[in-house]
This record gives sequence, C-alpha cells and structure tokens, in this order.
Amino acid sequence: MTHLYRSVFIFFLCLANMASLPLAAQTVDHPLRPPQTGSPQATLQSFVNAMDEVYVIATGDGARGSDTVLPLRRAAATIDMSAFPAEIRRSQSIEMALMLDEVLDRIGLPDLSTVPSAASELPEKWRIPNTPITISLIDEGPRSGEYLFTSQTAQNIREYYESVRDLPYSNATTPGLYTAYLTTPGPGIALRWSERLPEWSKRTAFDQTYWQWTALFVIALLIVLQFVPILRVSRSVAGAETENQERARRRRQFMTLLGALVLTIAAAWFVDEIVNLTGDTQITVAYALALLRFVLLGWIVIVAGNLCVDLVSWVRGLEQNSAGVLLLTVVSWIVVGLFLFALVVAAAQRFGFPAYSVVTGLGVGGIAIGLGAQALVRDILSGVFFLMDDAFRKGEYVKVGDAMGNVEKISIRSMQLRHHLGAVHTIPYGQIAQVTNFSRDWVIVQLSFTVPYETDPKLIKGKFKEIGEDMMADPAFAESFIEPFKSQGVFDFDDVGMVVRGKFMTKPGEQFTIRAELQARVKAAFDEAGINFARKEVRVAMPDVESATGQSNSEQRAAVAAASASEPSKS
Repeated sequence: MTHLYRSVFIFFLCLANMASLPLAAQTVDHPLRPPQTGSPQATLQSFVNAMDEVYVIATGDGARGSDTVLPLRRAAATIDMSAFPAEIRRSQSIEMALMLDEVLDRIGLPDLSTVPSAASELPEKWRIPNTPITISLIDEGPRSGEYLFTSQTAQNIREYYESVRDLPYSNATTPGLYTAYLTTPGPGIALRWSERLPEWSKRTAFDQTYWQWTALFVIALLIVLQFVPILRVSRSVAGAETENQERARRRRQFMTLLGALVLTIAAAWFVDEIVNLTGDTQITVAYALALLRFVLLGWIVIVAGNLCVDLVSWVRGLEQNSAGVLLLTVVSWIVVGLFLFALVVAAAQRFGFPAYSVVTGLGVGGIAIGLGAQALVRDILSGVFFLMDDAFRKGEYVKVGDAMGNVEKISIRSMQLRHHLGAVHTIPYGQIAQVTNFSRDWVIVQLSFTVPYETDPKLIKGKFKEIGEDMMADPAFAESFIEPFKSQGVFDFDDVGMVVRGKFMTKPGEQFTIRAELQARVKAAFDEAGINFARKEVRVAMPDVESATGQSNSEQRAAVAAASASEPSKS
C-alpha cells in the first residue's frame, strides 16, 4: 500500500511539472471585483471586458494559465449556473463562458447602445437579436436583482457552439481561446504555450487530447488498484481469530480507507486543476470520483464507529460479546446511521437532487420499513433496554420463560441459551417478559433429607456442622463458599418421616458441584452414625392377626389363612 501511494505522488508530481503551472497568484488590481450585472447592457459589457482581459493575458509573453483564472471566473459569474449540480458547477462555468465567447465571436455582437441599460426602462429579460441567447433578471436566490445569462442558455450553449464552430470569426477580438483551453493544463489559458505544443499533443479523441486520456487512464488504474489493499485488509478483519487481532486489523483497515480517500480527493483535484477535462467526459469523471469519495467516506464512518466501540471496551476492560459492548455497538450504530443520513443528503445536494426530496423520500422509506419490520424494531429496542438494565451477561445461567441455560451469545436482536443437555434456545428480546438470573453475586442452595421420626434432630445438626467445617477446610471447595453448610432444623413432617433441611451460600456457578459433594458426604455421615433415610411403607391392619400376637409362626400363618378365607368374594 505504501508503494502504491508513493507511485501516485510521483506521478502527480511529474505531470504537474509537465504542465509547468506555477501556483503563485498574479498581481491584479481588485481581484475580487464582481462583474457589473445591473442591466442587460452591463452584464454583456462585463462579459466582453472579462474575455478581452483573458485574451490579453493569454497572448502575452511568458503568460501562465493561472494568470487568466480570475478574469475567466469574472466572465463565468455573468452566467446563471443554478441549474447545474454543485459538483460540476465551478468547473463547467468557465467552459460555458468560453463556449459563449466563441459563439459571440462568430455571430457578432449588437451595438451596445441598443442593449437595455440602467438609464432606460429595464425589461425582465432581453435576447440577443437573431439568437436564443437570453439575459434575464434573477428574481430569487442569492443573486436576486441581477441580470445574468439564463440557465437555459448555459444548458444549451454546447449545442449553440457545435452549430457555429465551423463558421468564420466575425470581427472577433478573442479568437482561439476555447481551443487553447482544451490543450492547456489547469483551469486557465496560456495561448502562446498552447501554440508551441507539438501537433501530436493537440490531437483529440472525443473532445479530449491524447495526453489527457493517458493521464486519465493512469489515474483510473491507480484508483482501481487501491481497492486491492482495501479488500485484502477487510478480509483479514473478518478472519481474525482473537479480539486483539481483530482490533489491530480494524485499525489497519481504517488507515487504508483513509489513504484511499486522500488519494481519491487528490485525483479529483488533479483531474480538475491539471488535466482539465472538458465536456461530458469531465462531468462523468467528476460524478464518478465524487460518488467514490462519498462511498469511501461512509465506509470510514462505519469503521470509525467500530473503532470507537473497540476503544471504549478496551479502556473499560469489557469482554467482546458482553452486554456493555453490545450496548455500545447499538449506540454507535445509531450515531453512524445519523452520519450516513447526513452524508446521503450532502451527496444528493452535490449531485443536484433537492435536499427536501431526499429527506422526504428517506422518511417515507423509513416509515414503510418500520411498518414492515415492527417485530424487528421491537426486538432491537427491547434489547437496548435489557442491555441498559444489565439483566444478563454472556456465560450466566438464566431462565427465560420455559427455557433455561447459559447465555452463549448476545446479539442486537436476540440471545441464545445453551441448555445443560446441549439444546440451544434462540429468544428474541421482544418476546421476553421476565428474565431470572441465577448467576449474580451469590446463590443459596437448600438441601432436604427425610429421616425416621425417632431420629434425634440434635444429632443431625451436629453432623451437618461437621460436614460444613470439613468442606470449609478443604482447599478444593473453600474458595467457592460464601457461607458454610449448616442445619436449618426440622422443616416438616410427612407420612414417611421427619424432613430436615440444611443450606449453604456459594458463588454463582459453583452450587452444582458443591451440592453433589455435600449429598455424598451427608450419606456417608448418616451411614457412620446409623441414621437411616425414611422410606415409604405400606401397612395393613388385620384385627384377627393382631389378636394372634404371642402365637407361634405356624399358628399365625393359620390365622392369616382363616382371615383371608372369611373375606367375601369380590366376584
């Protein structure tokens, strides 16, 4: 990329030297003097005087093209260019003035005394006799009250010039200016310099000289080649394996895009100020470079938004997919969207589209998209508020409706939960009514055990205390505890036995391992102390059998058989 930019600089420097156009400004009395446009006569006279001044300077010995720029702009200021897009208005105005001068030199000027002046009654418009060239009063805008060559004349002047270009000059005072302009590098005219050029350099194809086409081809090739490093570094960002690697490559992408933007701006200046294209070619190239400039600028804004998120997350020590980073991403998208909207409006104005039409069109389009994507908008807005509330973070164990699991991914529209059995639940934010987070600060776990009624609760309490102390002393579990395992006493009685309960407080995520270890230790301690777990039993009361207490086993079996035989048949 460095070699590419160095080559571009050398090429521009060589072509600028070839042009031999010093950038020093000439000494001119009243350089900012505007033309007199108070009447049709004053406007026409100002135009003629400015073009005569251009000719005098351009034909002088040692004349430089830059010396003619101010009078050329003064002549161009007599033309209403409001119908031309802002992107080409400045460059086209000088060309319009030169073609208008060529037309007037061939058809001849009327007697200036016959042109309406401030001393007479001024009409709203005046047309040069036997021509469609019109000078009209401007009734609105920044130049209201001035008489200018109409925008219709400016739009049709190329057609008028093509109609009379083969006619001989009629008392011309400024012959050959437009031809010299076509072959003079830069926005000005050096007539003597142009005349000394070799004939091959004056040959044209599609109204441009061969050297202009060559320069344009080289510039186009350099602009196309600049996308090679842009695409390469963009792919490297997408293929980054680590967070730090992605940030570094994104910074490189930003610098590459910035260099491409500088190159595009330099190319536009070079084409306009040095190569000096004309006609439709100049308009096409100007639009293409302007469009490329706006595209690169929009791309830079998007990358800059990502860089801002990277910078803030790095300073705050946030994880790449954490809720804080995603909230920053949403905010950056909003800001970048506003910048892009302003960029689109600015581009539309430069290309000649009314700003209010663009804003209205984007507004209507936004409403249509909003109506068609209400669920998406609801999901995004809900996600913003969930992220602002810090309701969950990546890796935490949460419950959303009937779904439970670890938060595996957080996006702008939805979240993904990984169930402990492997299933992945994707839940849009707009469908979340409540989030239960099991991974914040601390977790209390209660364990219940059912023992026979005759078990001593104090014995169980002592065993629980011993287990809790042993686990707090065990290095494998001590760091996970916030409060040790301890007894909560008898919690309930049921049909089977007595329910005793114990509890402990631990760090989130550690409760499952500790619970399994505690249950195993309680079982071992109960076995050691001779404490049984209560089991469900079915007891049948039979009066005849109960009265046989004290009899031998054979006698009891006979009594049970007799009792069974005395039962009525269910059939």
